[in-house]
Amino acid sequence: WTSCDTLYSNIVTINIKPDPTISISANKTTLCDGDNVILKQVVIGGSGNCAFHWQINKFSSATSNPNWVNVTSSDSLIYYNSAFKSDSTFHFRARVICENSSCNLATSDAISIRFKAKLELQTNFSDSTICAGESLILTANGCAADLLWSDGSTTASITIQPTVTKQITVSCKSECGEVNKTFNITVKPGVAS
Repeated sequence: WTSCDTLYSNIVTINIKPDPTISISANKTTLCDGDNVILKQVVIGGSGNCAFHWQINKFSSATSNPNWVNVTSSDSLIYYNSAFKSDSTFHFRARVICENSSCNLATSDAISIRFKAKLELQTNFSDSTICAGESLILTANGCAADLLWSDGSTTASITIQPTVTKQITVSCKSECGEVNKTFNITVKPGVAS
């Protein structure tokens, strides 16, 4: 052997398989009461048997937020909007964890879904008869959307002093629909005693 001799080792081939990537989609991003959202995932890459986990976070869409909770391990996720008292935004993501390596996992970007409140409307009044010159305070509550009175007011309470018989309507309206109540206020001529 001399310093000019060259030695070669045997050849080793290493196959590098890419880590998985996962993306998710939703059929809608705003849900009215009673609706549901269907989320689906697409995984590319990864090796070995892979497990899927859908997660929900009711506070933040940030990856590092500690409030991510597993909800199911199915290929798709159906989540219902049922009787929320106020509008809420929940965040969803999916994770894939495959066998063989601790690197063989991926987390999707989050999708934010807005859950609209159930449209409700309670009032403190009914069909009434009053004397001319009397006033009524009408109140509506429970509306988690846009409130509108027939006189154009948008406050929870209005004061009326009708001089003739009239109908009063109040509505609670959002992109999910509208609920309203209409009442007849009968005005008798004369002055209240």
